[in-house]
Amino acid sequence: MRIGIEAQRIFRSKKAGMDVVTLHLILELQQMNLSHHFFLFVKKDEDNSCIPICENFTLVYVKGYNYAYWEQIELPKIIKEYELDLIHFTSDTAPIFLKNVKKVLTLHDIMFLERDFFTALQGSWYQVLGNFYRKWVVPLT
Repeated sequence: MRIGIEAQRIFRSKKAGMDVVTLHLILELQQMNLSHHFFLFVKKDEDNSCIPICENFTLVYVKGYNYAYWEQIELPKIIKEYELDLIHFTSDTAPIFLKNVKKVLTLHDIMFLERDFFTALQGSWYQVLGNFYRKWVVPLT
């Protein structure tokens, strides 16, 4: 099988919970020595050496300005080029218009759905925008 894994933030120097889960998923898959070919869809960042190079794992660098643009615009264009049998989205959301490929989504939690408007406005702008993005995309996904 040709399996994609969305791992956009895997190369961050300061990995958050979802990034750590994704990293360990990939490392465990590499240890299993499966006959499938994996395509890791990533964004360049500071920690580009956290994943060892393996014969059946291909890094696919996807450009993009912010997470939403990367995921909704750039990622679907690149995915189509690789004729995947399946793709795993590791961080709660997925491209809403991606068709003709089976999808697996890891939804880590739904705290962002439980927050009211004013509670959602607390925190950094990054968190606020991320929560609004997830509130919109997760139900569509």
